[in-house]
Amino acid sequence: MDRKVLMNQLTLAYSPLCNYDFTILKADPVIQNIIENSSLYAIVQRPEIRFDNITNNEEEKYIEFEIRQHNNPNILKCKVPLFQQHIATNPENEVLVYFGSNDKNNKLVALPLNNIHSMKFYEQSVVTENFLFWISPEKFLQNYWDGLIEAEIEGNIHDFTKYYVHYVNSSLRIMQRF
Repeated sequence: MDRKVLMNQLTLAYSPLCNYDFTILKADPVIQNIIENSSLYAIVQRPEIRFDNITNNEEEKYIEFEIRQHNNPNILKCKVPLFQQHIATNPENEVLVYFGSNDKNNKLVALPLNNIHSMKFYEQSVVTENFLFWISPEKFLQNYWDGLIEAEIEGNIHDFTKYYVHYVNSSLRIMQRF
């Protein structure tokens, strides 16, 4: 019996989003455009990943953190320079980081911070017009492997990208000519 194998590689239009992030971002015009122009989507599941042990080095201008996941003994240790092409570009300006957690009881009082699910970067002050960039753990990993973020990462990224697939659908639009 002669078997043929078809191998495909898909590129994500956007990083995976947890339900919490999707409920917030689904109204964003950028996300709406991505959804409208996408032809395949999947509903997948895996334990949530988070940023832990977040610290900053003000002198060297970088942040360090770990990425962890419930019931996963593996850890990613990450170091990210704040001044790079897709975060902040002017070392003369101060970069402020706003931390978000899905845990309403997380007090976010002092470093190191734990159980963080998003980081927003601002230049000089935390106002909309000074917004630079945001990341969730998923978006950070995708931007890193796509080469959009410079970072040092110790650990196996693939340990954090395994999903249980519930549903895949194609929303291909078929054009007919009359």
